Amino acid sequence: MCGLFFKISESPDREFERYVTQLLFHRGPDDQGAYFEQVGDRYLSFIHTRLSILDVSMMGHQPFRYKDTLLIFNGEIYNYIELREELRQDGYTFETGTDTEVITAMYDKYSVECFAKFLGMWAIILYDAVAKEVVISRDRFGVKPLYYAENDGDLIMSSEIKPVKHFLKRPALNRDVVSDFLREGVLDNNADTFFDGICRFPPASYARISLNKKSMAVSPNVTTYYRVESAIDNRQVSVAELEAVLKDAVDKHLRSDVPLGFCLSGGLDSSTLLKLSVSSGQIANAMAFNGYSNYPGCDERANIELLAKTTKFQINYVSPSDAEIAADLMDIFNTQEEPFLSTSVILQWYVFKMIGRHGVKVVLDGQGSDEIFAGYPTFYLQSLLDNFRRAQYVKLASVLWRILRYYSHLVRDGLYNYRPMPRVEPLGFPADQLKHTLIYYIKHRSLPALLRYEDKNSMRFSVESRVPYLDHRLVDLALSCDSSLLINGGRTKSILREAMGNSLPRAIIDEKRKIGFAAPEEKWVQGLVEGNRKEFLAGIHKLREEGLGHETLLEKLHAQIQERSRVRETSRLWRYYCIVKWRKAFKV
Repeated sequence: MCGLFFKISESPDREFERYVTQLLFHRGPDDQGAYFEQVGDRYLSFIHTRLSILDVSMMGHQPFRYKDTLLIFNGEIYNYIELREELRQDGYTFETGTDTEVITAMYDKYSVECFAKFLGMWAIILYDAVAKEVVISRDRFGVKPLYYAENDGDLIMSSEIKPVKHFLKRPALNRDVVSDFLREGVLDNNADTFFDGICRFPPASYARISLNKKSMAVSPNVTTYYRVESAIDNRQVSVAELEAVLKDAVDKHLRSDVPLGFCLSGGLDSSTLLKLSVSSGQIANAMAFNGYSNYPGCDERANIELLAKTTKFQINYVSPSDAEIAADLMDIFNTQEEPFLSTSVILQWYVFKMIGRHGVKVVLDGQGSDEIFAGYPTFYLQSLLDNFRRAQYVKLASVLWRILRYYSHLVRDGLYNYRPMPRVEPLGFPADQLKHTLIYYIKHRSLPALLRYEDKNSMRFSVESRVPYLDHRLVDLALSCDSSLLINGGRTKSILREAMGNSLPRAIIDEKRKIGFAAPEEKWVQGLVEGNRKEFLAGIHKLREEGLGHETLLEKLHAQIQERSRVRETSRLWRYYCIVKWRKAFKV
């Protein structure tokens, strides 16, 4: 896990090296490197900050040169051992124990076809001196970030927005993105960021930028190497097959030469990762980390205590006070770089702060499981549609019964906040509504934002967060399952629950609530607004003047805050508060 910066420019400029290195230092405090080269009438700049995970010696220093290629890389290639052995059989030799060297050798053998062979998370920028081209790639689901801007003939790329923003003459907010966020709670659903002119490089893609051409534009040169939609099927996947793929995914994600721990909410997903990891025998003295609040519905410590009776690990807790949150809030906004939908991101920030203080450099986390195994209660709606279309009325009745008994309030909220899929990617009304909704959540709805929160919060404290559920083999397997294996008998994640039924406490297997690192949203938001009342009112007034957000809602919100009336729609209140604080943090 590291920090990257890359620039193609028409004039030399090395004065920014120290500044950019400082901006990205938290992403790579163990080692820093830079390389500059003139190619024709263009100047290439590579800057790298390293968080050493595999082969922590200086042999893994970047930029990394291999034959005629130069590489900067952020992430992990978990199958690097298998790939290295394959390459050795073809006569390749290796001087380091890093996955970095394996990437360059794989590129030497397969060119851009190598990316489809990687199992992992990555943002890669590689200069091929023979072809006179820059090759850029990002992992299948966008676990590792990569931002870029095209400015006056220059191309600027980085792991974070701040270094890119520095090189834009007049950074401004993206009105469309801000409006979508304020009005509908939509964010991170396409390439656009909240900053006008700064984009995300697309996941599951690579680009080849020729230095022999006049244009350095990224979009026309992008090729997709993986399509998650192609995995959709309706076959009867066995529990044994799922167990085998899941265990292998976890085993490979445990590869590390530094201390490794676990984010543990106490729910099914994180408990599964911890249990499988400890059972593998690869982890001694496992350390787990949890954030909670004493507010009702925000505490899963009881489940963690149950798990501790059958699984050996050390648990560490954090519960930030209101005063701590108020003091750290601007740091949190600077960390995230863009607005976020929930105050649970704040609690997650404190969890990673605790992890960093314990000297743990790698953690496993459960992001992605809800999206691939249909874990959100709102997926019941799609399951109902599928069962109705297939005339499976017994299954339809079981889903309806569970909704009415346990989840009526959540489905009501889901309907209230529902965003039609055609807004981003027209899918029509597919025969398998559930699977196509999962695809939408993976590519646009929830997962991109969750991965952004995870990366920014973890790297703020120099911690690498790994997400085994996004091993593409596991994603493909889950999407190939018959839908009844995902939601069955009114239970979400049915096949995962069955696979772990004999390994985890029944309370965790049968848990109906979704908590995670849940924060007391209403309490925190009301407190933050009241503590910054004057500033918030000024921010709302500015939004009204600029025509951003919903005019009627803004007027109502302004009046309620001014009169100190209670605002009932906490999620909307948070979005407006979040934009006001974000604008202050980034001066946009």
